[in-house]
Amino acid sequence: MISIVIPAYNEDKNLEILIPRIKFVMELTDFEYEAIIVDDGSIDDTFNVLKKLKEKHSFLKTINLKENSGQSKAIWEGFKTAKGETVITMDADLQNDPQNIVKILESFEGIEMVCGCRKKRQDNWIKKTSSKIANFIRKKSLSSPIIDSACGFKAIKKECLQKIEFFDGIHRFLPDLFLRQGFKVKQIEIDHKPRMHGKSNYNIRNRAFKAFFDLIKVKFKFYDKK
Repeated sequence: MISIVIPAYNEDKNLEILIPRIKFVMELTDFEYEAIIVDDGSIDDTFNVLKKLKEKHSFLKTINLKENSGQSKAIWEGFKTAKGETVITMDADLQNDPQNIVKILESFEGIEMVCGCRKKRQDNWIKKTSSKIANFIRKKSLSSPIIDSACGFKAIKKECLQKIEFFDGIHRFLPDLFLRQGFKVKQIEIDHKPRMHGKSNYNIRNRAFKAFFDLIKVKFKFYDKK
């Protein structure tokens, strides 16, 4: 089974489009599948939208977090619920094209993770620039070959997660932590689309500085320990 885990915060309009698209793509494959939407304390109409979508789509499951806990916590809750041997993660904002699910699954053979690399990113210059800087620092600090660690589109062998210790911010470092455990990680280019509805929750204050301190934590806890 394939489990598709999607964290969502205030993505009501995007989810109405995303879920039917996932169904269309997955019905073209032979895989049994489920989609798990983790509502990360949304304050828009996400809860009601998901309730209606569940009535239409039997493959859809939802987890409702009482408060906004962040992307890492939301994804991890989805991991714990997932029944599939393979878990795909993707964003809810439609910037990750569901069509790329097939491409990722085709690459997922004899390895433990496929990590997407966003080509021609459709983000504003602040987000793109800060991401480039963060990736540069991370690659230098961890001697990492991973190009786009924070890309939400990944395929993961679920059993490997048992060897990964959760911490807030882990979603940015999962590919590096997999490599650290000796797992095989493959990187592939994926499409990146403009956001259709809503606005990004990204800003320099709530992401860039936290990512820097998370990097320090990862460096000393998982790389420099004897």
